[in-house]
Amino acid sequence: PLSTSGGKTSSNVEGIPLPQEILIFMVGGVTYEESTKVNEFNQANGGKVRVILGGSTVHNSTSFLEELKLM
Repeated sequence: PLSTSGGKTSSNVEGIPLPQEILIFMVGGVTYEESTKVNEFNQANGGKVRVILGGSTVHNSTSFLEELKLM
């Protein structure tokens, strides 16, 4: 569902309401780099849409490479 803030909504060119929050959950985990990019996006878009990133784990370089070995 779309959430509204104070009765205000954003819409695209076709006039369709846009979501204010997008939840992304990565099964298998996320990296610090991905979380940094999501934070940069959230800061740059002026609060129009907020991305929330989650995952089953937060990888560092060692744990990420270990996951790749299991594939």
